[in-house]
Amino acid sequence: TAQICPAASAGIRAGDVITAVNGETVRDSLHLSELCSKGGELMVTIRRDGQQLTVALTPVKDPENDTYRAGMWVRDSTSGIGTLSFCNMSSLRYGALGHPITDIDTGAIIDVGSGSIVESNIIGVSAGSNGIPGEVIGSFSTASRQLGSIELNCEYGLYGEMDEIPVNPIYPNGVKLAYPDEVHTGKAEILSTVDDRGVCAYECEIIKLYPQKEMSGKGMVIRITDRELIAKTGGIVQGMSGSPVMQDGKLIGAVTHVFVNDAKCGYCIYSWWMNRVSEKIL
Repeated sequence: TAQICPAASAGIRAGDVITAVNGETVRDSLHLSELCSKGGELMVTIRRDGQQLTVALTPVKDPENDTYRAGMWVRDSTSGIGTLSFCNMSSLRYGALGHPITDIDTGAIIDVGSGSIVESNIIGVSAGSNGIPGEVIGSFSTASRQLGSIELNCEYGLYGEMDEIPVNPIYPNGVKLAYPDEVHTGKAEILSTVDDRGVCAYECEIIKLYPQKEMSGKGMVIRITDRELIAKTGGIVQGMSGSPVMQDGKLIGAVTHVFVNDAKCGYCIYSWWMNRVSEKIL
């Protein structure tokens, strides 16, 4: 028996976002499955590369269980561990990660329908080394306390609004935001959570700056110099993305990427850019 894929025949591609079937808004993957299980030709509305398209899809009956199938594997949610970079104490607008959350299969930036930030616990670290990325291992559940909403997932991070001002034990009264031209090479510190002690400050240094007139995720390069952090993590690991970087008492940036060939070094985005995105200034 020849195998067929109705979704592929209709022109649906990996990475497409299905928004409606026969004009009915799709709520989640279970709802989509129900809509496709009725058989017959379906007019499926999809979003692809910022454009809306409608294609005709005809599910095929599976002879093994007598149900109609469309030939799609659909993901409607994702979750993970990351670091909150800052929260504006006046507006409660926040920025996190400094880079987007992407689909694990397609690499595409995931559109946010709705989402939330929840409390998590760090339970361990898998140390990184040159060529092998490590990761912070954390735990959370659907019952974890919600801390804020997620409104935007873009090239420059995750953004939304906190329910209340998060407390930073190192800077309980907050800090000032630095302009990019205030940042200089030399000593700095990174704030991160890599164990059950919570947020801690670790030594690092700014080794390279990229002057920018337009927003970019690669504004500076840092090197971790703190012996304790290097012993624990090997440098920068997954889960530390978004960790704020301080210099001269001001917030200057957030970690975005680790160097594959040197786990002690990584790129940072200027926090000034992230703040403009969070406040919807850009």
